[in-house]
Amino acid sequence: MYKSFDKVVVLEKQFRQSGDSEEQDAFRSFLDRLKRRECTTGDLEYTRARIKARLSPPELKLFENAIHIYPYRRMVWSHNRYVLQDCCFDP
Repeated sequence: MYKSFDKVVVLEKQFRQSGDSEEQDAFRSFLDRLKRRECTTGDLEYTRARIKARLSPPELKLFENAIHIYPYRRMVWSHNRYVLQDCCFDP
């Protein structure tokens, strides 16, 4: 099927993470550096501050519907399966 595509579009801007706040702008910049493999020490600290095991229960609740960044696809699949089972197959 992919051979039937005759055009490629490369987006220059992050569209899923929109908003005008300083925090949202910083997050977009972080994602851009992550994509280009140009992370800074500040980016590392930013991600370490959001490690699930380091968050308090009230903070965890705030991130309940947040995006998750995983280093391996199998971890993404596992998380997606968990979320789908939780939301779609809850008796």
